[in-house]
Amino acid sequence: MNSLVATLTRFGFESLKSSPKLRSAFLLILFSPIYPFWYRLTGLKIIHIHWVAGQFARMSFKSKFARRLFYVWFRFFLLSIRLTGLKLVWTSHNFLPHEPVFLDDRKARQNLVSACDAIICFDQHSKEKLIDMFSAENVTIISPAEPVVLSNQSVADTRAALGIKQGSLHFLALGHVREYKGPDIFLEAAIQARISGHATVAGSPGEPELMNKLAILSDDLVKHEIANSLKFSFLSDAEFGNLMFSADFLVCPFRKISNSGIVNNAMELGIPLILPDLESLNWVPRSSALWYDANNEVSGLADALKIAEQLSSDEILSMKVSSKNYMKDRSWDNYVSKYIEVYQGLL
Repeated sequence: MNSLVATLTRFGFESLKSSPKLRSAFLLILFSPIYPFWYRLTGLKIIHIHWVAGQFARMSFKSKFARRLFYVWFRFFLLSIRLTGLKLVWTSHNFLPHEPVFLDDRKARQNLVSACDAIICFDQHSKEKLIDMFSAENVTIISPAEPVVLSNQSVADTRAALGIKQGSLHFLALGHVREYKGPDIFLEAAIQARISGHATVAGSPGEPELMNKLAILSDDLVKHEIANSLKFSFLSDAEFGNLMFSADFLVCPFRKISNSGIVNNAMELGIPLILPDLESLNWVPRSSALWYDANNEVSGLADALKIAEQLSSDEILSMKVSSKNYMKDRSWDNYVSKYIEVYQGLL
């Protein structure tokens, strides 16, 4: 998000990332209907929402009462946007939240869609689904792109810090550790496949139940002598980049997904992918990934990991070239310029 704000500003479109200075998550939600009035007074004209969960979903407030209260406040938030005359834009990163935010997330999403002056999605399939699910209007398709991934240390140093042996393949699963992203599937598959490579899962920790399961799987990895690195903490941009550049394969064992920024990151860098055959990933070139049956998560991924370890250098190079060719006509600057066109159309 910081990259988006910085690029918009560089293009002369003044913007800021909403980050109210409140330590209490509850107060952050409680005062949310006031923010639009403040933004309007400071001269802002558009509110652009990417993820509702970041504002209204808090792990410490999971009761039905809290979710019901937060939904009411979300409605007040949308109403205050309308009362101030601000324009509302939403980028549909997913049709419904991957993890519960309100008691009825479909109803809340309908409220959001109905309140929007413009909606951005990433492909024709997503546009059609938004129209079908929510009767969405004013939907603009913008092909996704990601900011350039940067690192601050060499690949050799990163791999050495992770303990990756010379000549071993590095299988990486990266990003917020969440149930829908299937980190447990990856570790179970690595164990089942008895991989000779190195398995890494890294990202901010998720729900306690999932983290407990991963802790048990961590012990199993040790028991089966599978080299691994599990880093469950916030990753800086540099740490993210270091890990990406060190990967031989990016493993994305999604249980469900609408679109994925990290898949775009990997393709831009030419990192071969291992993906489930979900309909929502049909935009990825078949030759850029090893695909497995999403209905047989663990065994399917285990087979894909075995295949990855048997690929020749020419076959891996072919996957890299496929991804880079697909992404060569996309750029972060072009992506942001398309956002500005949407904004200007509203003003």
